[in-house]
Amino acid sequence: MQDTLSQSQDKAFQRIAELREQIQLDHMAKVDVENNYRMLLEDKDELVKVLKTQVVGVVQEAFGTHAEHTYSASIQRIIMCLEKSMPANSTVFCTFIVL
Repeated sequence: MQDTLSQSQDKAFQRIAELREQIQLDHMAKVDVENNYRMLLEDKDELVKVLKTQVVGVVQEAFGTHAEHTYSASIQRIIMCLEKSMPANSTVFCTFIVL
């Protein structure tokens, strides 16, 4: 009887140790996923900034240096379209007309 109780306790303690280890591994994996996601968001934010700068530059080149003020609504539509088209691992598809 004592041996059976001892074996049951050993198995329970072993299972508890395994579960604690699994929790620790899950936590480390979660931290890695969060860090990777944060870095991806930072990369996307940087890409959006670059694209905004390029759009403003192209519009100014096409319509003159005051184009940003004259065509600000069109620029904002272009920028919104670019921002909406930025899911991970995708190509930006955006059709627009500047009048």
